[in-house]
Amino acid sequence: MAEKMLQYIHEQPMVWRHILENRSTLTAPLRAWFTGGFPHRLLLVGTGSSGNAAMAAKPFMEQLLHREVTVAVPTRLGTVLPPAQETMVLVISQSGRSTSTLAAVHTLQQAGFRVVAMTSDPSSPVAQAADLHLLIDCGEESVGPKTKGFTATVLTLYIAAMALAETFQTAFPGEIAAYESALSTSFAAAENNILLCRDFCVRHMESLARQPHFTLIADGAGLAAACEGALKMLETLYVPAFAYEFEEYLHGVNNTLCAGQCNLLVLSHIKNAERMLRLDRYGREKGCFHLVVSTLPLPDHDACMLQLAGSGMGFTQIFETSLFFQVLSALGSESKGFDVDKPKFADFYSRMETKL
Repeated sequence: MAEKMLQYIHEQPMVWRHILENRSTLTAPLRAWFTGGFPHRLLLVGTGSSGNAAMAAKPFMEQLLHREVTVAVPTRLGTVLPPAQETMVLVISQSGRSTSTLAAVHTLQQAGFRVVAMTSDPSSPVAQAADLHLLIDCGEESVGPKTKGFTATVLTLYIAAMALAETFQTAFPGEIAAYESALSTSFAAAENNILLCRDFCVRHMESLARQPHFTLIADGAGLAAACEGALKMLETLYVPAFAYEFEEYLHGVNNTLCAGQCNLLVLSHIKNAERMLRLDRYGREKGCFHLVVSTLPLPDHDACMLQLAGSGMGFTQIFETSLFFQVLSALGSESKGFDVDKPKFADFYSRMETKL
């Protein structure tokens, strides 16, 4: 009942390689668009998976471009915006049909901003309304819970940053080549990582399927994957799922540790690994059901720990640990008897006027 969703999950490595190999063509409109100097800051606007993709790409873009990057949801742009002439705006909507994102395009244009839209459909309302369009070249994704569209959006933001870095020489060619190499290494591991995720989820599905709620805990580069993972689980398992940054969790949310609590831990930074594993042990002592996902070497590896392969670089981890949450969402929905390939409420978007 999640056949199409699983199909899209398995398509991701091919989609990623295609985007990376064709990055010059895909970013050519952006290169041609700039005739003056490079803006002082970037504003990324998106909601849902698009907003999570922007959050995932923000550190990479800041590192490569040496510019401040701000992420905002369309409905929280606020009344005080940065100077339009100093800011590059990227509005992100995979479908290009989000009414709030379209409204944000018009609001920004009225405030004097030139807007670049990133969508997978050049004929969509958001793409047509913007001043420039960049294609998220992920192909069709007809199901509601986005998988390949999410990761393709992150990668499209990455290649946009590469193109701008080359144009304005904010990074050396060798630096960009090293980033490409790390991405290729991560993509090469993806097919096997998906299989590892499937085996791991199947092994624990009896416990996972009966959980009334989930808490996802992550640090560093893993936080965006956890936020997107919580969204995927809400969309497919129909139970509450919340994502917390590791230190935020330790300072208050830890009082939820109890028998029956399910915590999913994403270890992404070596400096926090020992402390996160300490939290894992402490939670298990309190009766929690814990699963640990990481691309780091896991000491004392046990059946509740999933170690995935990757490049070893923080900026590629979104293409590695996100796979676990995608596979869990697809297989978990099947185990619970939910058909996530079809919308649960066919009239919801039209009644609430959230999609055109």
